Amino acid sequence: MYLKYYLKKAGDLDNKIDIREEEKMYTFSSKFQKIILGGDFYYFNLGSRDNIFFRENPKDQLKTLIKKYGTKDFIENVEGYYWGVKIDYKSKSLEIFGDKLKRVNLNYFYNEDIFVISDNLKEVRQEMGAVEYDENALASAFLFYLPAGSSLFKGLYRLRYNEIIKITRDKVQIERYKDKKEDTKIAEYSKKDLDRCKDFFKKAILSRASKKLNVVFASGGWDSSTVLAILTKHLGPEKVISVTESMILSDGRCLNIYEVDKARRIAKTLGIKCEVVPIDYRSDKLRDVIKYDLFSSGLFTCAPFNWNKPINFIIEKYGEDVVVFSGDGADSLQNFGFSQYDIVLHENYDFKAYIDKMKNYLFGPTFFKKIKNNTFLNDAVYKIFLCLNKGKEYVKPKNIEDRIYYYLVSFILSDIRVPFRKFSGKGYIREGAFRNYDKWLRENYFQEAVDNIDETNLYYYFVYLYAHFHLQSPQLRTFRERFKNMRFPYVDLNLFKFMAKMPENFGRGLEFLPTKYPEKELIKNTLTKEQCNIIDPMPHSYIYEEEEMNVFDEYVLKGSVFQSLKENIDVSKIKKLFNDKYFNVKAIEAVAKSFKQGKLKNISEVETKLLLILALA
Repeated sequence: MYLKYYLKKAGDLDNKIDIREEEKMYTFSSKFQKIILGGDFYYFNLGSRDNIFFRENPKDQLKTLIKKYGTKDFIENVEGYYWGVKIDYKSKSLEIFGDKLKRVNLNYFYNEDIFVISDNLKEVRQEMGAVEYDENALASAFLFYLPAGSSLFKGLYRLRYNEIIKITRDKVQIERYKDKKEDTKIAEYSKKDLDRCKDFFKKAILSRASKKLNVVFASGGWDSSTVLAILTKHLGPEKVISVTESMILSDGRCLNIYEVDKARRIAKTLGIKCEVVPIDYRSDKLRDVIKYDLFSSGLFTCAPFNWNKPINFIIEKYGEDVVVFSGDGADSLQNFGFSQYDIVLHENYDFKAYIDKMKNYLFGPTFFKKIKNNTFLNDAVYKIFLCLNKGKEYVKPKNIEDRIYYYLVSFILSDIRVPFRKFSGKGYIREGAFRNYDKWLRENYFQEAVDNIDETNLYYYFVYLYAHFHLQSPQLRTFRERFKNMRFPYVDLNLFKFMAKMPENFGRGLEFLPTKYPEKELIKNTLTKEQCNIIDPMPHSYIYEEEEMNVFDEYVLKGSVFQSLKENIDVSKIKKLFNDKYFNVKAIEAVAKSFKQGKLKNISEVETKLLLILALA
């Protein structure tokens, strides 16, 4: 998508707008308006009917929908990976929008003369001339990752959740609308709602499927196995292929040996082919990844070089038009990542699963009431996790507003996900600057939740914050930037809305239902007992579930990535990139010099991101 609007150019709207023609683009014109839609469209909701699939050519269906719905209702009822432009000749106005979750990365910039928006960040940067780095966004990029709406450059933005850009009589406005109150309240769910959710899961997968060939990134876990089983059942085994990666460490062992074994066995029970792509950290290079301009995208993570080889394998063997599925995002919306986020490893699967649920409880309505009335320190479950994390620092808020804010921050940004765990600059952001960063986060991303959250809408605001942070993850963006037909069925409009209202007793509290409860019920009718027995046992995926291991040491210090990074890091440029008033430049230089000299014995995730920033800048 690319659009340029000349704000000071004379003439009618068509003369002031340049928009690039694309393959999947649909134009609808009338006397008073023109609507242009682009991207992939999966299904739509019409009246009481949910999940009506779009046909291969959706133009006629889209035409019906744009007549029925205004912009906001279209966004609320049409699921897909899309963007839209509405030109109104009568009011001399323009609206630009994306799908509700803003999965198309719409980057924009404007000044007195022009407005430019594109899904290619480089195209927007070229219009900007000289740029300055945004210190807060840069800090976010290496401490966590870029949240929705922000970019590494001052004056360059990204369209975010519930935003629409309006240009009226040459004035640019960003409108942020609120969801309907009834869509934010936790509901009482019954078996009927469970069946409805199971149907959402199934249709989220099938509405994205190809009639020709579907490749699924498989981990041997619940999410990817469910996708494989549903596709195989409805399309046939000849139209489904499983692909998994085998990560070879410096000592020749496979990091994800259990994952590979489970993926192979699941594929065999389904009667489908399983391709295993080896990623040997001793020989696979980072050079191929650097050319994708990961710096401007903010993808400072190991995800790009983990997935670069499997992505290339699929393109070379099956072509760029193949549809590729990933189960990423499943944990995010169903149980907010508690089955994968700082898990407590134990050989007993049921014990480990219930520990996940206990942590999930700490971010639910029952515990939140104790946050509000300041009795949370007496909670028995909270005390257990404080004991498990002895020696960690915790924030001590002074008032109810701060208490809610730091509770939310520990949910979204904390490394161990325990309420009030202190979030810091890891020694690389100066203390005063970190206070500015904290203020930036609060004002731009958390304040709406702080002002409005209570025990009746808590899950809505968790989902809302997830849309701004976790759903911006580098792995999701890496996949989509490489595959135009990448599919994430668990990051789905109807599932998103369902999860925002799903109550605590649906697998999110201390009751004995499993985490990811609705999906687990779907699994009972989708996977056989034999297949479930393959997935269930511990360890689940990695050898570090049985032994202590720092995977970043393996990625960065012991493999060929070290040499590639070493060649690309220029220590002399650190001061140009990092403002010494904001960042601890000496500490950053020390890490970079030690790394280049081969003196670093171990490395953290934050330091890995710092090195990637320096190598890709």
